[in-house]
Amino acid sequence: MQSFADYNNVSSINYLQIPVMAKFNFPLNQNQRLKFFVQAGPFISFLVGAKQLVKTADLKVYLDKAGQQQIPPEAVAAFFGTKLDTAINAKGELHKTNVGVQGAIGLSYNFGPGKLFIEGGGNYGFIDMQKGAEHGKNRIGAATVALGYALSIWER
Repeated sequence: MQSFADYNNVSSINYLQIPVMAKFNFPLNQNQRLKFFVQAGPFISFLVGAKQLVKTADLKVYLDKAGQQQIPPEAVAAFFGTKLDTAINAKGELHKTNVGVQGAIGLSYNFGPGKLFIEGGGNYGFIDMQKGAEHGKNRIGAATVALGYALSIWER
């Protein structure tokens, strides 16, 4: 017999990502203070931590996938209790390293000893995160937006 439950399942995965980026600047005005830039390159990342958090505010279990035939709450509470909240260390189920590409485009403005910048981009890992296919096949990736101020540590 199959049963279906309504609960919140969130994976929290943390990587330390080390990129090697090439950046190209294109001046947009005569004094070259305002620049458009493009940057891209490969990265290697290392798994730092991975947890799967299961939370149930009000546990409901159903006999059908559509959630129409609910098992009586008293029967569910007698077998499961009223909550299934738990945190599972999932680090052992995932690959320890990944490689991929990342890139961004943006604008920078020379301001004082550094430059103010805004950029948007993303990254994508080439290796499936999971070691086996029994939990699915997923790759890591992210869209990024950054606003900051950069100081040069080396000038030519």
